[in-house]
Amino acid sequence: MESLVIPHTDDTPYVNLDIEKGFFVLENCSFPEDAVGFYAPILEALQSFLAVAPKKFTCEIKLKYFNTSSAKQLLQIFEVIRQISGHCDTSVTWFYDKGDKDMQQAAERYSRLSGVVIVTKEN
Repeated sequence: MESLVIPHTDDTPYVNLDIEKGFFVLENCSFPEDAVGFYAPILEALQSFLAVAPKKFTCEIKLKYFNTSSAKQLLQIFEVIRQISGHCDTSVTWFYDKGDKDMQQAAERYSRLSGVVIVTKEN
């Protein structure tokens, strides 16, 4: 299985899912016109990551903004991460800009909804 790297654009985030290292980062802003289409290969790569049986999985979320369509896709991502966490040591950190309580609360909400432990860190 190959790693997945998607450069950021004005309306899509930078994505790096390194299969060998068990590392996933999502960074910048997310408001694509077709959120389902944009996130489909990411979800597919994460789901097939389960077959690799990693020893460790690290996820870093560094989003500055996301829209409602992206929010639904993010929840699906966290549901897959919950599955991954049942098979290996998993850590998820959500970085947010100093004073951005909306992003901090979003991370806490995703943690409650998905059952994934998400550590929040202010930049």
